[in-house]
Amino acid sequence: METRPVDRHTSHDLWKIEIDYKIPLDTAFSVNILRDNETTSPSLLGSASIGANQIDSGKHEQSFGLELPIAVPSLVLELTAQLTISESTTPESSRFATRLMQMFDATTRNATFDTDFLELWVIHENILLLPNTDRIRTDYLNKLGHVCWIHYQTSQLPGHLDRAISAHSDAVENGWENPLHLRDLGIALHFRFEQLGEVDDIDKALRAFKKVDELIPIHDPLKQSSVSHNLGKSFLRRFERLGRVEDVQHAVVAHERANELIPDDHPTKPVILNDLGQSLMRRFERFGNRDDIDRSIILSERSIQITPRDDPDRPWRLNGLGRCLMRWFERLGDVNINDIHSSIQLLQEAVDVASDGDPRVLDILSNLGASLTLRFIALVPNGHRNGPWVFNNLGNALYYRFEQLNYLTDLNRAVTAYWNAVKLAPKGHPGRLAWIDNLGDALRCRFERLGNLGDITDLNDSVTMLKEVVENTPPDDPERPGSLNSLANALQCRFEWFGARKDIDEAILALQEASLPDDHPRKPSWLNNLGSALLYRFERYERESDIEECLRVLTACVQSTKENDPNRCERMSNFGIALLQRCKWQGNHADLNDLTEAVSVLREAAEHMGDDHAGRLRLLNNLSNALQIRGERCDNLSDIKASIYELQKIVQLTPENHPTRPGRLGNLANALIRCFRNAAGFEFVGAVLAAGGDGDDWGE
Repeated sequence: METRPVDRHTSHDLWKIEIDYKIPLDTAFSVNILRDNETTSPSLLGSASIGANQIDSGKHEQSFGLELPIAVPSLVLELTAQLTISESTTPESSRFATRLMQMFDATTRNATFDTDFLELWVIHENILLLPNTDRIRTDYLNKLGHVCWIHYQTSQLPGHLDRAISAHSDAVENGWENPLHLRDLGIALHFRFEQLGEVDDIDKALRAFKKVDELIPIHDPLKQSSVSHNLGKSFLRRFERLGRVEDVQHAVVAHERANELIPDDHPTKPVILNDLGQSLMRRFERFGNRDDIDRSIILSERSIQITPRDDPDRPWRLNGLGRCLMRWFERLGDVNINDIHSSIQLLQEAVDVASDGDPRVLDILSNLGASLTLRFIALVPNGHRNGPWVFNNLGNALYYRFEQLNYLTDLNRAVTAYWNAVKLAPKGHPGRLAWIDNLGDALRCRFERLGNLGDITDLNDSVTMLKEVVENTPPDDPERPGSLNSLANALQCRFEWFGARKDIDEAILALQEASLPDDHPRKPSWLNNLGSALLYRFERYERESDIEECLRVLTACVQSTKENDPNRCERMSNFGIALLQRCKWQGNHADLNDLTEAVSVLREAAEHMGDDHAGRLRLLNNLSNALQIRGERCDNLSDIKASIYELQKIVQLTPENHPTRPGRLGNLANALIRCFRNAAGFEFVGAVLAAGGDGDDWGE
């Protein structure tokens, strides 16, 4: 259960819960009576549980009595409590409203205004004190969301975007289903999805837009067109993220409706035409229907024709049309070569007219490069010996762009290009095994990218292909270690998903065979992969020989990694985690020196690993575990405090809507409870709660 700090008033019998906290219906509060004085440690006298339904019954005043189960037989305790729910009638109500309206008016006039996160938080808290039955409360919340959204545009601080979404969410949860408020919430959630890629955000955005669609009057076609456009964009983004077929179908339908409802002379017509064209192109990529790509090109051309030359989005629409022509030629290679010429010209124009610093130029340049490669492919005669090389290079370019932008369509196209390279290369061709290796890697990557939605055929094909590469590569071939490493990656991936012992055993054998000379530049990377595989097998089967070999390998890995190597922190993290796992397995017999070394190594790794690193949270969690174990083993409160601090950092780095956040809050709460039971930690826990769990003012 997530715990929230409260302020104790001078009466000692009244507490105030944090204003915006919504108590879950299945929550139970534990009330503990402690005896405390200056000469002895606190001792428990009695406790009781209070259900949320006893507190949140909707009454403005209520009282209840509970006989407390007693920890001291000679005492009989009874708790009598009265709950009063009051509304804000203080002068602050008018002051914050005036300030909010000043900032909101400034946003409508595109004027600047000064504020900070604390002021926005205080205003939000004060709004939530207003009567829940007052429509003005909802209006204020939505205006605050708009102010935070505008402020985020200049500050680029994630906290301002989160506050905007929180305010908009409170506005729509207030009982008033205002379509404009739901629209604003959906737009903010969609934007955060674009920034962070959290699927929960795009799911919530779609729910908001669907509700707007239900509430918009039939006789208001402009608003209906707008919400259909928003729905189409969100469905398309979710399709690009997850590859669900139904999403691209819904995207096309929504964009078609938006286009039908908007007049030809409306300023948003070019945007809607372009987005409908892009949805049709994505559907063509999925199903290969010729009509879809034909319409996509026509709509994209029309969008450009009615887009003013000085429109900042013109380069992006040129890019869209160029991409459509490129897909047409790529999938239907028998069409006129002029189509790919046109694509190149459009993309070159898009690059030329794009403003300096526009991040979208990178995508345009990437498409231009791919178009040039396609033209080269088209000009190579059938059966030409360079054909497979060109397809492989195209696959490499698309795969690299996928690594940078994370577009699933790029990965799909890379797989197709690699397949073409393999099909065109006869057996015995000197490059064929390398291209099969690339294809196998790309298939494994696609399976990992799709997670639970991944096709197991991709992973099985990857293993089969990579085994073929290894079997046909001579033992003395310098490329063999790399092929063995690729095979091990695919086998380990399959083990992680399906748990077949044979896969992890074969992965480790492949890595052990892939031994490299000590002076080889990839030696540390190979050692890290072998150590990680051994650690996986130890965590599953607890073979002592695995953890001992793992530590030997990872020690050599860290020692052979240069101080300025960007991968050093990740390799140190793996080494520290392996030390910790051995200590956990050995229990009370663990060597304290190992535990101390684990803490030291993990701390050093944490100091050099950025907050955006994929392994950051795993590292901090293991560092917290190591500190907690050492603290309990040595009765060292400073280690326990440091452990709690690392858990707090994990919570701070976890987005509010992330599915793992409740569990991480629970870990923090459990750590605080353990510390609370320690007499010396009592004051520390109080300081944490008084600081609101912030972590910056906890003291030592």
